[in-house]
Amino acid sequence: MVANISSGTVSVLLNNGAGTFAGKVDYPTDLSPILLATADFNGDGNPDLASVNNIGSVSVLLNNGNGTFAAKVDYPAGTNPLAIATGDFNGDGKPDLAVAKQWSERIDEQW
Repeated sequence: MVANISSGTVSVLLNNGAGTFAGKVDYPTDLSPILLATADFNGDGNPDLASVNNIGSVSVLLNNGNGTFAAKVDYPAGTNPLAIATGDFNGDGKPDLAVAKQWSERIDEQW
C-alpha cells in the first residue's frame, strides 16, 4: 500500500508470488492520505484498508475478496492527524481505529 498525497489515492500492488508485484491499482480516498492501516473491519477474513487523510477524516476501503476494494466510506477524525492504530479497544472482538492528533482543536489554549 502506498499513500499518494498529491492525487488523493491509495495504491495497492498485489504480490505475484515470485518476489514481484503486479502493477499498482489506485483507489480514491478523501483528500491527501497520509497514514495507512489494515485490519479485517467487517469480519469476512480479508484485510481492509484505512487511510487517515490530511483534512481530518479516515477513509475505510473494504476488501472485496478478489484483490480489489470497494468504494471508500469516510469518517470524521479531527484535525491534524499524526498517527493511526488498529486494535480491539472495547473488547468486543472487532478491530477498532484510533487516530492521534498533532495538537488540540481548542481555540482557548495559550501558546
